[in-house]
Amino acid sequence: MTMHSARRRAVVAAGLFVTSLLGAAAHAEIIGTGGAIDLTPLVLDFDTDANGQPIVHGQVIDDEYAAWGVAIDVQHPTHDYLDFGVALGTDVSLEADMRTSVAFGAFHPSNDTFLGNVLIAPRNDYDFNHDDILDTPDTAFERPNGLFTFTLSNTLYASGALTIVDAEEAGGTVTTYLNGSMVGSVVIPALGDNSVVTVNLPDQSPFNQLVVHLAGSGGLNDVTFIPVPEPGSAALLAGLATLGLRRKR
Repeated sequence: MTMHSARRRAVVAAGLFVTSLLGAAAHAEIIGTGGAIDLTPLVLDFDTDANGQPIVHGQVIDDEYAAWGVAIDVQHPTHDYLDFGVALGTDVSLEADMRTSVAFGAFHPSNDTFLGNVLIAPRNDYDFNHDDILDTPDTAFERPNGLFTFTLSNTLYASGALTIVDAEEAGGTVTTYLNGSMVGSVVIPALGDNSVVTVNLPDQSPFNQLVVHLAGSGGLNDVTFIPVPEPGSAALLAGLATLGLRRKR
């Protein structure tokens, strides 16, 4: 990861952390966890898994973040046999639309930082040596595109954000749920071919599931979740905000 990219991710996560404090505290009394909650933001960057192991270009993403209590399900728009997620390296992608940073062939003004791997719904399942790493990974091209579901089992979350690469088609959505009931939904801005956009998760209400529906081809990066603080911790939040942010790896 480049220093520029790491700094960008830290700034985004820090901003989300501060803006979520008041909203999270307002909802904390309904959680009733009975124990301490780690307020460290959870960041899924698809470059390393929950155990710190590197994720490579073409790797099938299934239980890479299970240690953090995150289950990832990806539904292909038309083919059931492609119902899985894949890490696509934006520096080696065969698809120019998915490349990030000018050095790697990006051409949209918003695409100025190398993002590493992104999560995609795949176009094929070519894995000739059966090592769970696709040989020629590429994004599905159907419109609408994949449905990405993140189910969070360890705790509740109050806010967050994610980055989307190549959000060119209108109509994509980001929706949060609490135990199957919709909490909020926002529309993904369609900035154009090869664009990069950061979308804040809707509302400041507790949720334990995130569903991203892409309107066309594209990939997800830096999916970030900010936990709900435990009851009675509101007085602690101001102090935590001044201490900065530790990124979970």
